[in-house]
Amino acid sequence: MLVRLAFTIAEQVIKKQVELDPTTVNEVVKSVLKEAHAGKSYLLFVNPQNLEEVLRIKEELMPFIPPGATLQVLADPEVTCGGCRLETDLGFTDGTIESQLTEIKKGLNLS
Repeated sequence: MLVRLAFTIAEQVIKKQVELDPTTVNEVVKSVLKEAHAGKSYLLFVNPQNLEEVLRIKEELMPFIPPGATLQVLADPEVTCGGCRLETDLGFTDGTIESQLTEIKKGLNLS
Protein backbone atom coordinates (compact mmCIF):
# COMPACT_ATOMS: atom_id res chain seq x y z
CA MET A 1 0.00 0.00 0.00
CA LEU A 2 2.90 2.36 0.77
CA VAL A 3 4.47 1.71 -2.66
CA ARG A 4 1.13 2.45 -4.34
CA LEU A 5 0.83 5.74 -2.43
CA ALA A 6 4.41 6.72 -3.28
CA PHE A 7 3.76 5.95 -6.95
CA THR A 8 0.60 8.07 -6.97
CA ILE A 9 2.48 11.00 -5.45
CA ALA A 10 5.36 10.59 -7.90
CA GLU A 11 2.89 10.47 -10.79
CA GLN A 12 1.40 13.80 -9.77
CA VAL A 13 4.85 15.39 -9.35
CA ILE A 14 5.93 14.19 -12.80
CA LYS A 15 2.81 15.55 -14.46
CA LYS A 16 3.26 18.91 -12.73
CA GLN A 17 6.95 19.07 -13.75
CA VAL A 18 5.98 18.43 -17.37
CA GLU A 19 3.49 21.31 -17.20
CA LEU A 20 6.03 23.69 -15.65
CA ASP A 21 9.04 22.88 -17.86
CA PRO A 22 8.28 22.89 -21.59
CA THR A 23 11.73 21.45 -22.38
CA THR A 24 10.91 18.16 -20.63
CA VAL A 25 9.45 16.90 -23.90
CA ASN A 26 12.88 17.17 -25.57
CA GLU A 27 14.38 14.30 -23.59
CA VAL A 28 11.29 12.15 -24.12
CA VAL A 29 11.46 12.75 -27.89
CA LYS A 30 15.19 11.96 -28.03
CA SER A 31 14.66 8.75 -26.09
CA VAL A 32 11.88 7.60 -28.40
CA LEU A 33 13.90 8.41 -31.51
CA LYS A 34 16.91 6.47 -30.13
CA GLU A 35 14.71 3.39 -29.73
CA ALA A 36 13.29 3.50 -33.27
CA HIS A 37 16.58 2.86 -35.19
CA ALA A 38 15.02 2.20 -38.61
CA GLY A 39 12.71 3.57 -41.22
CA LYS A 40 12.80 6.20 -43.92
CA SER A 41 9.87 8.34 -42.80
CA TYR A 42 9.43 9.52 -39.20
CA LEU A 43 6.20 11.19 -38.05
CA LEU A 44 6.56 12.59 -34.55
CA PHE A 45 3.32 13.64 -32.88
CA VAL A 46 3.44 15.96 -29.86
CA ASN A 47 0.90 17.94 -27.89
CA PRO A 48 0.14 21.32 -29.53
CA GLN A 49 1.62 23.03 -26.45
CA ASN A 50 4.95 21.26 -27.13
CA LEU A 51 5.05 21.76 -30.90
CA GLU A 52 7.02 25.02 -30.90
CA GLU A 53 9.62 23.64 -28.47
CA VAL A 54 10.19 20.43 -30.45
CA LEU A 55 10.38 22.35 -33.74
CA ARG A 56 12.97 24.60 -32.10
CA ILE A 57 15.29 21.61 -31.52
CA LYS A 58 14.44 19.69 -34.71
CA GLU A 59 18.00 19.96 -36.04
CA GLU A 60 19.29 18.44 -32.77
CA LEU A 61 17.01 15.46 -33.39
CA MET A 62 18.31 14.61 -36.86
CA PRO A 63 21.32 12.58 -35.61
CA PHE A 64 18.85 10.23 -33.88
CA ILE A 65 17.34 9.08 -37.18
CA PRO A 66 19.04 7.20 -40.03
CA PRO A 67 20.82 9.22 -42.71
CA GLY A 68 18.43 10.15 -45.50
CA ALA A 69 15.32 9.63 -43.38
CA THR A 70 12.76 12.42 -43.06
CA LEU A 71 11.33 13.78 -39.82
CA GLN A 72 8.01 15.57 -39.60
CA VAL A 73 6.86 17.03 -36.27
CA LEU A 74 3.10 17.36 -36.00
CA ALA A 75 0.67 18.58 -33.35
CA ASP A 76 -1.81 16.08 -31.96
CA PRO A 77 -4.13 17.04 -29.09
CA GLU A 78 -4.52 13.34 -28.26
CA VAL A 79 -0.88 13.26 -27.05
CA THR A 80 -0.59 14.60 -23.54
CA CYS A 81 1.79 17.41 -22.76
CA GLY A 82 5.39 16.24 -22.36
CA GLY A 83 4.98 13.04 -24.32
CA CYS A 84 5.06 11.98 -27.94
CA ARG A 85 4.05 9.29 -30.37
CA LEU A 86 6.35 8.17 -33.17
CA GLU A 87 5.21 6.47 -36.34
CA THR A 88 7.63 5.19 -38.96
CA ASP A 89 7.10 3.12 -42.05
CA LEU A 90 8.28 0.17 -39.91
CA GLY A 91 6.37 0.66 -36.67
CA PHE A 92 4.98 2.71 -33.85
CA THR A 93 6.37 3.89 -30.48
CA ASP A 94 4.27 5.32 -27.67
CA GLY A 95 6.31 7.87 -25.75
CA THR A 96 3.46 9.36 -23.76
CA ILE A 97 3.91 10.04 -20.08
CA GLU A 98 0.99 7.69 -19.38
CA SER A 99 2.61 4.76 -21.19
CA GLN A 100 5.88 5.33 -19.37
CA LEU A 101 4.08 5.41 -16.01
CA THR A 102 2.17 2.24 -16.94
CA GLU A 103 5.47 0.45 -17.60
CA ILE A 104 6.79 1.57 -14.21
CA LYS A 105 3.57 0.33 -12.55
CA LYS A 106 4.02 -3.06 -14.20
CA GLY A 107 7.61 -3.19 -12.97
CA LEU A 108 6.44 -2.48 -9.45
CA ASN A 109 3.57 -5.00 -9.76
CA LEU A 110 1.01 -2.25 -9.10
CA SER A 111 -1.25 -2.89 -12.09
